[in-house]
Amino acid sequence: MTTSPHHLKGAAVIGVFLCFAFAYLMSFGMRSVTAVIAPELSRDFDLSNAQLGFLGSAYFLAFAAMQLPLGIWLDRFGSRRVHATLLMFSAAGCWLFAHAGTYTELWIGRALIGAGVAGGLMSALKAYRFWYPAERQQSLAAWTLMSGSLGALLVTVPARWAIELLSWRWVFWGGGSLFMVAAIVIFAGLPRDEEQHSARGAAGSSVAELTAGYRQVFRDPFFWRFAMMSLLAHSVSSALTTLWTGPWLIQVNGFAADRAAQILLLINLSALIGFLGVGAVQPWIRARGWSTQVICACSTAAAIGVQLLLALVESPAIWPVWLVYAMTATFFSMVQPYVGMAFPASLSGRALTGYNLLVFSGTFGWQWMYGVLIDVYRSLGQTDAGAYRRTMLTGVAVQVIALIVFLVWRPKPPAERMAGTS
Repeated sequence: MTTSPHHLKGAAVIGVFLCFAFAYLMSFGMRSVTAVIAPELSRDFDLSNAQLGFLGSAYFLAFAAMQLPLGIWLDRFGSRRVHATLLMFSAAGCWLFAHAGTYTELWIGRALIGAGVAGGLMSALKAYRFWYPAERQQSLAAWTLMSGSLGALLVTVPARWAIELLSWRWVFWGGGSLFMVAAIVIFAGLPRDEEQHSARGAAGSSVAELTAGYRQVFRDPFFWRFAMMSLLAHSVSSALTTLWTGPWLIQVNGFAADRAAQILLLINLSALIGFLGVGAVQPWIRARGWSTQVICACSTAAAIGVQLLLALVESPAIWPVWLVYAMTATFFSMVQPYVGMAFPASLSGRALTGYNLLVFSGTFGWQWMYGVLIDVYRSLGQTDAGAYRRTMLTGVAVQVIALIVFLVWRPKPPAERMAGTS
């Protein structure tokens, strides 16, 4: 096992991880909660499907917009200060959402939440690389993603109970308080050596020099081969599971809100198990020579097949297929680290945040467009259920095109191209 003078020892090994895991749990919980409270928001504010989709996607729009400056901030100031400061904006966003009396206030609150948690996973991965041995990185990443799935679990049935006992507003009052606790714990409890190391590494580098690395990343065809899949295919799973699955279960399958929340709990439990499984089978996959490209293509094809079943089979008994969809989507988590590792170490952070920008831009676009398309199909005479089904089929068509392009277009990774020219 590799060692470094910066590697944590004793209780700090667990304590630092738990700080990041709790913040990511909160991040994912607030990302997913709109799927549970959608009926109340639509009723209280008389929202159309397009408005509901745009509201849910505000989180992802703000999250995506933060990614490019986030990479620079992390490299200049370190994970502790950046993550703790941003989490305070999430707390403010929750409190504004809880107090909101207009759609505009809801949207701004939701956007503040997304901006504040934009560094959740990236801050953790940067800190892990500094404080933990290299051989633990994939496990730590998988466990952090698992904590996010746990957060999604906690905003299903438990959130329904809180809504029925109090109201959806109290969910956000409590969420804001927990975000503030997470910010204080991270700011006060994490070691300072990682940010000191970041400050020394960025010393003498101008913002223009740091942003120049993004130009290199975004000009690379290898990056765009996977970024295209993120924008047009992978981000669909986030758009569906964090918003539209709940309304689908109610409008298409005819379930009551309580039953829909129970199914959402099972869906998020499936995702949690999926992330654990991905972490466990990665060595087995590598030993058999299966490339990340193959995993990406197979998982996309499987996700397309599942969506076709959901769109074409009208029986409510089809709902367990959502569990399969949630597990299938977890394999997409292998792609982002692969893209980051394909670039030189000096660009890996910006490759990761650049890719993250496109993941969440795609999720923003899909969440909003699902609502727009549902309203369009309804205006053309479709029932609610029919509009939902045709919207999903439209999304499937786009994903099929993306998969075909991915299979045909095969640019080499940057490292291989550099080796070929040396």
